[in-house]
Amino acid sequence: MRHVALLLAVFLFCTAVFSQTTVYIDPAEVTIMAVGKTVECNISISEAKNVLAYQFKLIFDETAVKFISLENANFLPAQSFAVPAKTEVPGEVLFGATSLGNASELANGTLAIATFEILAKRDSALNLSEVKLSDPEANNIPAKTIGMKLLTEKIPVATEHEEGGQILTFKAEIRENGEPVKGLADVWNNEQGIQAEKGQFIEYQSKFATSNPYKVGGVYVMTKEGDILEPSNEVQQMRLIENDGWVHRKLPLDSIAGKTISAISIGTEGDSGKRGLFVLLVDNIQLTDGNSQIMSIWNSQSSFLPKLRGETVGLENVAFQIGTDEVAVAPRGKITTTWSDIKISR
Repeated sequence: MRHVALLLAVFLFCTAVFSQTTVYIDPAEVTIMAVGKTVECNISISEAKNVLAYQFKLIFDETAVKFISLENANFLPAQSFAVPAKTEVPGEVLFGATSLGNASELANGTLAIATFEILAKRDSALNLSEVKLSDPEANNIPAKTIGMKLLTEKIPVATEHEEGGQILTFKAEIRENGEPVKGLADVWNNEQGIQAEKGQFIEYQSKFATSNPYKVGGVYVMTKEGDILEPSNEVQQMRLIENDGWVHRKLPLDSIAGKTISAISIGTEGDSGKRGLFVLLVDNIQLTDGNSQIMSIWNSQSSFLPKLRGETVGLENVAFQIGTDEVAVAPRGKITTTWSDIKISR
């Protein structure tokens, strides 16, 4: 008899646990595809009974997403009234609704529909707080809550140049030995810009395609505040993946964290050039967190032509090319690809 009573007690306990009212955000996970896109989610309820009114607070990272709207859905009867969303506190929105007649006859359904805009491509979450459910006698209905994860699409860092793929090429004749050399061209710029953060990198592959001993150049990062990050040959800034002269480079952004990147350029800037032909090849420029891509700046699918930044120094016959390895080092008369014509400062 005691065993029967114990089994009955366990059964009743399990039934109570599994039939607990739950308020949750649906879907449970969303993959962020791009900044500026909107995300719509349902504030849903399950295993409910006799709900006349609800209220909840959504908690979010206001630097990652922007609240757009909240609307009452169809869980409550048609004769219901929603209180306009309150957004006085950054990163929070309070919303609620009540039936003006009978309580809901539904056990499962959607309380409200929320819309947010993606501001940054990074992992974050939407969570529920201060959830209140009440019946017609104003009794509180206990409920557990489940939030939603906003996850970035994990794209592996491109660490190797694909042979035969499209590349960026900077070509020029260095006029004199031992003189300053400068020639930069933007491959990406944006008036709004993107904010650099600690732990981020600009990664890319580069190759010096001639025997000229002057080997200074690569990708340069400019900020609205006037900073310029230059490429470095230091070992810690390289993945040491080398393939037929191609080297994968990794430029940390820690020194400009919190500042706004406004342009990314390729080219060269050095104190002492060596006379002769200088050819720099660049591929797969990408903003990363060290493990995966945050944003592709330039890859073999890009068609953006480099645009000269300022005047050149110590160079002549400067040209920027989009083509393959073979085209990049061919004589100029044999080039069969798109070129950017640049006016040279002499």
